[in-house]
Amino acid sequence: MLLPVILGGTILTMLLVAAHTPAKTLNVPFKITEQNAAEHYRLARDLLVEMGLAIALMGIYLSWETLQVALDRQSGLSSLALPVILLATFLPIGYYYWRARSVEG
Repeated sequence: MLLPVILGGTILTMLLVAAHTPAKTLNVPFKITEQNAAEHYRLARDLLVEMGLAIALMGIYLSWETLQVALDRQSGLSSLALPVILLATFLPIGYYYWRARSVEG
């Protein structure tokens, strides 16, 4: 019963790791200088890892919810699904901007 959830999350995580972009090819919304380049690239790489984790966890959660609907244990997504997915998406982005702005100042 948990196999589709675990398998789906594992496959999604493997795809995200395979699509990992080197930090120096990223487009960041801040001016990069020699003094702050290493910190900005580290922050961008951290953002990619955090977003990958959030996407993998959302995939696992949605697989679990789909399994519950298929087994007639619930009639659809729970009312917390949308807020949780939105927070999981935008919280790492906001945290990145907050940290990156502190590097600028």
